[in-house]
Amino acid sequence: MNSKHATGKVTAKNILTNESIGAFLIWLCIVLILSVWKGDTFLTMRNAMNLGRYASFYVMVGLGVLMIFMSGGMDMSLGATMGMAGIVTAWLSKTGLPLPVVILAAIGVGLAIGGFNGYIIGYLQFPAFIATLGSKQLVRGIINIVTKGYPINELGESFVKMGTGSLLGIPTPIWIAGLIAVITWYTLNQTVFGRRVAATGGNEQAARVSGINTRRTRMLAYMYGGALAGIAGMVLTARMSVGQTATGEGFELEAIAGAIIGGASAEGGKGTVIGTIFGIMVIYTVKNGMSLLSINAYWQMAVQGAIILLAVFLDIMRRRQK
Repeated sequence: MNSKHATGKVTAKNILTNESIGAFLIWLCIVLILSVWKGDTFLTMRNAMNLGRYASFYVMVGLGVLMIFMSGGMDMSLGATMGMAGIVTAWLSKTGLPLPVVILAAIGVGLAIGGFNGYIIGYLQFPAFIATLGSKQLVRGIINIVTKGYPINELGESFVKMGTGSLLGIPTPIWIAGLIAVITWYTLNQTVFGRRVAATGGNEQAARVSGINTRRTRMLAYMYGGALAGIAGMVLTARMSVGQTATGEGFELEAIAGAIIGGASAEGGKGTVIGTIFGIMVIYTVKNGMSLLSINAYWQMAVQGAIILLAVFLDIMRRRQK
């Protein structure tokens, strides 16, 4: 009897920490609770679209976090990258440049910041956490120096529609996040680069011995994450219809927590696209539910902190199982 009970406990633990279904089951439980507690407002198409729209920005950043985590890295500057891309694209849109040029600029900003981080971490051996924390402060400082703290208004109509429009009744940001998810899945699972990223994060020494340039691979992973943060910053700016200096503030923390809840490991080499998406959905569904329940903002902050701790706890459990 005791043996069966022990086996049941291990099975439940395995399910909870499984990178493929653990985040989905946690999200499903939250949805069921909110459906019973606040179904009249939670279970509406309008709320579902709002939930999907705002979660999509975190998904874009979270998939960049996944790529960086897979390579064995860490990036605390993704929120600042969003801010820089938002300001640059807002200014370019205001000057009347075509939308494709603005999109390329957002990607370019992300690639530049990600490339800088990847170089000093991969080639100069800077500690990832400290290096990207310094980059975050540097980028935020540059944003405020250039803009003097003032927002950028009067953005182009086509640019704004990218964040406020919809296609087939589904908000444009959700389509963009879905496209990024497909590209990221394909990159990680069907390309040589994706296999090199996983090998670098899983066992860097073995990857190096097998002929993989781990420094370059990690730098490219940071550039990929930076590019996704740049796109997210651009689309979020379009959604707000104004370029703000604080755009993306704190996004990296919740994106990191979502990726970890979804099965990614801060030690590298592990994680899935679908797990990351549901990890993000866990966080944002909780936020959405607390707003619908009119929970005090201070309590919301406390709950978000608890979710981040839960993410760390799940990562520790996965490591112990491994």
